[in-house]
Amino acid sequence: MTTPWNELDRTFAVLDRMMRHHPASRRPTDPRPHPRVHETAEGWTVELDLPGVSADDLGLDIDAGVLHVRAARELPAAATGQSIRRERSAWSLDQRLQVPLSVDDDAVTATLRDGRLTVRLPRRAPVTRSVPVKAS
Repeated sequence: MTTPWNELDRTFAVLDRMMRHHPASRRPTDPRPHPRVHETAEGWTVELDLPGVSADDLGLDIDAGVLHVRAARELPAAATGQSIRRERSAWSLDQRLQVPLSVDDDAVTATLRDGRLTVRLPRRAPVTRSVPVKAS
């Protein structure tokens, strides 16, 4: 027996098969965030989108011109029932970024707001010193 619902189910099945091969329906192969680095007169800003990551799950170090970022995102267990679709994936990040040696390591700041990590790397103030010249 043919009903309007059967026809609708068949139509959706055809659309599902078509969309499986469409490039827009493919999941990205690397769900980890990619940094964006901006240079200003004051220094550099590094931004990473880290949705679902709390400040407690984030580690940040700077040493010898290397910014080391560690983060992890775990998926919460489904409260009840079975998950039918999941848009997010669990991942961990352990990334090192080379930064200019003129960064003032002691003045680096980082904020995590609305899933975006912003690291500010200020320039070290230029130091001018006199060099005495000895006559020989």
